[in-house]
Amino acid sequence: MAIAQSVSFNFIPNLPVKAKQSVQYPFYLWYNQDYYRSISAILRIKNESPTIYQQAGLDYLSVANYYHLHQKDKALSIAKTILKKPALPKDRQIRIALAKWSACRLLVDQQDKQALSVWTNAGLPDAETFPVTKQVQGLVSVRRAKIYSMIIPGSGFLVSHSYWKAIGSFTLNASFIAGGYYLGTHKQVMGAVVLLFFATGWYKGSMNASVEAAQNYNQTIKKEYREEWFRSYSDSTKGVHCE
Repeated sequence: MAIAQSVSFNFIPNLPVKAKQSVQYPFYLWYNQDYYRSISAILRIKNESPTIYQQAGLDYLSVANYYHLHQKDKALSIAKTILKKPALPKDRQIRIALAKWSACRLLVDQQDKQALSVWTNAGLPDAETFPVTKQVQGLVSVRRAKIYSMIIPGSGFLVSHSYWKAIGSFTLNASFIAGGYYLGTHKQVMGAVVLLFFATGWYKGSMNASVEAAQNYNQTIKKEYREEWFRSYSDSTKGVHCE
């Protein structure tokens, strides 16, 4: 993670020897992948010496720790708090790395407006093509998928190009129709009732599945567009993995 590398290698400032020793300990723990203890050490310094906590950039290290613990919501929350504060010349490089990662994370969480705001406020380039949803081409209508499935069960899968699922749904639908016709012509009322029960459940399930397929299709398209955008602008997004 670019943020963690910037913090760990470049950010320990000129502090008194005793203060520097206490600050180095959470970094030492981070190097040894002891992220929980590193966080505990950071919180202790924050409570005992808030000024040293700020000077040493330990809030950045907190982001790195939570990132490696896969607690990315917590990491993002701290990152957003950092980015609201006035920038200092000495931490410009790491703030840019933090802004890049935060913008990526917000995009993944479908918070386009906040992502674009973080990106532009950090002075990063190419904001006019930043991969928010409105920039993405080829998205399908989730509403249309639902309406199609309401009219003809399974047809909503065609919207998201899930052709095999559509074929399977059409086949099953034809089986229900054929079964209903057979039972009706042979006056097997109980069998018709049971079939109707299953057909109703399948109808609702098929409609929900069509909607989910359209949503998943859109998420895949947006992810591919986002990754391609960051690859195209590799110079301005070096070290960023928008997962």
